[in-house]
Amino acid sequence: MKRDRLSSVLLIVGIALVVISVGTLLIAQISQRSASQRARDLVVQLRQLMPQIHSAAPDGRVNVTMASMEVDGESFCGIIEIPVYNTDLPIGDIWDSGDLYRYPCRYTGSVYDGTLVLGGSDNAGQFDFMKLITTGDLVYVTDMTGGRYRYAVADIRRTSDVSTEGLTGLDGDLVLYARNSYSFDYTLVICKLG
Repeated sequence: MKRDRLSSVLLIVGIALVVISVGTLLIAQISQRSASQRARDLVVQLRQLMPQIHSAAPDGRVNVTMASMEVDGESFCGIIEIPVYNTDLPIGDIWDSGDLYRYPCRYTGSVYDGTLVLGGSDNAGQFDFMKLITTGDLVYVTDMTGGRYRYAVADIRRTSDVSTEGLTGLDGDLVLYARNSYSFDYTLVICKLG
């Protein structure tokens, strides 16, 4: 009788764990879809607010602080586009690792002096293109003044070193990075102007 009771309890616990797991997966998928839709909406709003888009290149300016714009209480410094993967995302101006699941954020640097480092998530609708990106792919960053900077992917690496020194010491004009969802390492995409 004790065995029957123990079996029943274990069966109930097992079923409860399966239900909790399925519920957690569903909530995560809904959250990712919601964040992806919010990012698309933000890109539309930012494009409506910025001046006419024009080609730009680093120009040797002394003040390399990127202009920012506030939308719904959040500050953005631009838009990143990877046309081959149909990706357009807002770039958060203020680094906050909690925001990375909603949109990429500027970790450090500027488009104006070729030191921009952007961090993001490889979740669906965000930096998920990092699983497919190849050297030569084009990446565009448009700042809030309408300047559109063109980059080409020069190198792709996996690393566990995402220290400031590790990210800023790379030979690139734009560095994108995201933690890989199913591992403890990061994918780095190093881009050159061009």
